Amino acid sequence: MPDLLLCGSSFDCCMPHAHECEEMFYVVEGEVAVFCHDQRTLAATGSAVNIPGWAPHVFHNLSTVPARLFCVVAAAGLEREFLEIGPRVATRTTPPPPVASEKKGERKKKMPEIAKKYNARILPPDTFNHLMSTEELKLVAAADGE
Repeated sequence: MPDLLLCGSSFDCCMPHAHECEEMFYVVEGEVAVFCHDQRTLAATGSAVNIPGWAPHVFHNLSTVPARLFCVVAAAGLEREFLEIGPRVATRTTPPPPVASEKKGERKKKMPEIAKKYNARILPPDTFNHLMSTEELKLVAAADGE
């Protein structure tokens, strides 16, 4: 069986960004807060969220319960970026391996260059901070190893 990618660890999906392709996320389990443009949506198990092309967005798991998402991208190709930035997992339900704080920092520094290769851009880390509580901001920072 080929390696699978899990997008959902704190590093992989917590950087605000935008890209040309359109995405649809289906929440298989758990819940995530989805930030798109200037709106916040709570997506629980069974929810689907569409992200239009070039829409500034990010999503965060703001709970202590793992979340698992199924992502559909149109047009195809974003999976190559995921392969370049995300940890591989053995199965579709295997949690991502832990990533040391220094390694996360190295990956974050490389993200703008990687994103550019895939017609995407990384946005300032505080892009959606105004839509989160102080407690949620602390949770996100802790998940990022800050």
